Amino acid sequence: MKRAYYDARPKALEAVGNGDYLYHWDIREETVQNHMPEDGSTTVAERTQYSCLEAVISGTPDYSKCVEGVIRTTFTVDEELAMVNKYNAYRAGIIADESIVAEYQDYLRHVAEVKAMVKRDLGMAEP
Repeated sequence: MKRAYYDARPKALEAVGNGDYLYHWDIREETVQNHMPEDGSTTVAERTQYSCLEAVISGTPDYSKCVEGVIRTTFTVDEELAMVNKYNAYRAGIIADESIVAEYQDYLRHVAEVKAMVKRDLGMAEP
């Protein structure tokens, strides 16, 4: 995933003006150095910037859309479906590759983490 960079700390949700929103997560404050040549010498100036991951949310940004937006930055619909199908085939004894179990468990952990993060960012109570 590619990080986005901002001069000011971005909010979790930001309207972009066309009916879409950006959902920002994993927001990090970073100090960067700018090297500016001045009369033959190099001056170093530090500044603060923020980096984050982001997803475009079409329409009103509710919990489900934000969760889906984050998951789609990691897995396409086709990749997700293929993983579920491989796991079900393994469980049914159709394929013997047990490595799918760990892959599927990692996926389920990722989804649970995303759901908890979106609930926190949207100010929703945990069940």
